[in-house]
Amino acid sequence: MVSSADSSLITTELGSLKKYNRTIDEIISADLKITEAKVPSKKTVAKKKSKRAQIKFKKQLTN
Repeated sequence: MVSSADSSLITTELGSLKKYNRTIDEIISADLKITEAKVPSKKTVAKKKSKRAQIKFKKQLTN
């Protein structure tokens, strides 16, 4: 048995689904931006560690 659905109902459902999907995408992208901002890249961490090592080495030389 085939039932006919109201076309306006279908379009409003699709519209709300698209809106829902878009908000999910926005939330995910915003969350990714926050995560990227919180976690420093590995290069900067390595640079900081090498700087610390250089400072320690210089202190040892002066002592």
